[in-house]
Order: sequence, then structure tokens, then C-alpha cells
Amino acid sequence: MDTADTADTAIMNTIPRWKDRARWWGLPIIFEWYEIVHEKLIIKRGVLLQQEEQLPLYRIMDVKMERSLLDLIFKTGRILLFSVDAAEPIFVLRGIKNPRETAELLLDYAEQLKAALGVKGSELYGASLAENNIRNRRRL
Repeated sequence: MDTADTADTAIMNTIPRWKDRARWWGLPIIFEWYEIVHEKLIIKRGVLLQQEEQLPLYRIMDVKMERSLLDLIFKTGRILLFSVDAAEPIFVLRGIKNPRETAELLLDYAEQLKAALGVKGSELYGASLAENNIRNRRRL
């Protein structure tokens, strides 16, 4: 194992697991779960029809937090993740406890992974534009 692999493994091991679920008025009654496993954010939805989406953390470009008056009362909020994923450029995490800390945590993880993998934001953005151009040409 060379030093680059050792450094990547060290970064991956420093990213702790994180779990939460969507809440409505502070109660966890919405069937939506969020979890960080290794270097991916996994979003699971549904009971009878289960769907799962995965977002590699290094593809996150920006994070935005939104809170309504009810969110302030129940100490929850929405987190919008802006990614370079062509299929779904915005991921919404709803009803998250401590949304400010969670948003900072996700952005920090994304930056750590980008640094460990040697990925620059401009490279990801350019790849996203190329994917969108190819999809638009196929539709014509």
C-alpha cells in the first residue's frame, strides 16, 4: 500500500457515521432516512415502495439551510445540497435536527474528500455541464 492509499484511508476513517430522519413538526413520522456510510450520503424513502438514492459526498458543491417559523420552534430545518449530479442536482434533506451543524458537517466532509481525492470544484462543474449537454442532444 502506498502513501496515497494510506492518506485516503485515513481521511475515510475520520468521517464518522451520521444518521437522521425526516421530521414533521419535530416528530419522526415521515418515512425518510438519511445516513452517511463511508464517503456517500444515502437517502432512503418509503415503506411499501422503498427508494434509495446515493450521493458521493465529494460531488457536493454547496449547502443551503432553510428554516420556517415552525422549524425554529421544533429545532429542525431543511438542508439543500447542490451537487454536480446531472440526474438530480439538488438533494433536499427535510426535518433535520440541528440543521446548521449538520449542514456544516456535510460541507466539511465534502471538502475533506475533495482534498483527499485531489478533486477541484471546477473539474466537477465542467463534468456536470458536459453530462447535461449530452443529455440535451439526446432529447433532440
